[in-house]
This record gives sequence, structure tokens and C-alpha cells, in this order.
Amino acid sequence: MYLDTLMQQGQALEWGLCGIDAPANDRRIIDTLRAQDGLYTLDVKHPDGHHEPRVISSVVEAVPPTTPRPSSIASPTSAPHRH
Repeated sequence: MYLDTLMQQGQALEWGLCGIDAPANDRRIIDTLRAQDGLYTLDVKHPDGHHEPRVISSVVEAVPPTTPRPSSIASPTSAPHRH
């Protein structure tokens, strides 16, 4: 959420998150993120009880545990920011 908030403000646009080594039973999460181009909805519940759904767009790749790690893990991504 923090990276996505910066991206919404026009900052850190050269960065992105890569989900790696999820447990084998979480393969469905990886498949879902891939099918949704890395987008997911976060439901923020505020102290006063109201909910704020936010579409998070900072995940640029989801890698299952059987996939070799990308060489760019420690580097900023060049993927375009989606909005």
C-alpha cells in the first residue's frame, strides 16, 4: 500500500513489487494476480468504521515457487505504471 500511495502521487514510478516464493498452496493467488495484471483491491477500514476500497497497482509480477527468480529482483522495474 505504501508504494502504491507514492505511485498515486507521481513518485517511485520506476519501482514495482514482485511476489516471489508463495507457498505451493497459494498458487491460486499467483494465478489470480497474473490474470488481473497484478491489480487487486484493498479494503481499508478507517477508525470511524467507514471502508475505502483501493485498487492497488504496484505489483508488476507474481512468480510461483517453481519458477527461476528473475534477474531483476534487486533492481527497479522499467514496467510502466498502470492507472
